[in-house]
Amino acid sequence: MALDEISGKIGDAWAMHRKGDHVNAARAFEDVLRTEAENVDAHYGLGLAKRAAGDKSAAKASFEKAKSLAERNLAELRTNNPSNDLKTNKDDRYMMLTRMLQQRLAEL
Repeated sequence: MALDEISGKIGDAWAMHRKGDHVNAARAFEDVLRTEAENVDAHYGLGLAKRAAGDKSAAKASFEKAKSLAERNLAELRTNNPSNDLKTNKDDRYMMLTRMLQQRLAEL
């Protein structure tokens, strides 16, 4: 699946979630994960949709997977750029995602 297509599907899933259609949002996030199993954004969104639908166990599993992926991506970025010369904000994104996921897990 092309990056634009993935981004569009994730955007559609977020729109469903914001409208309160958590079941279909979860299905849309799961659809992305069938082809992009390590998409941290889809795992995070799936966790939020599952939590909103009342499935705390599935939400926890999704948040844990997203956190693991965010931590791995952050470690890879730091390995490839140990000086963190601030030329990109990718490490900031994964640091923030990791913190947000820790909070979501603590809420469950």
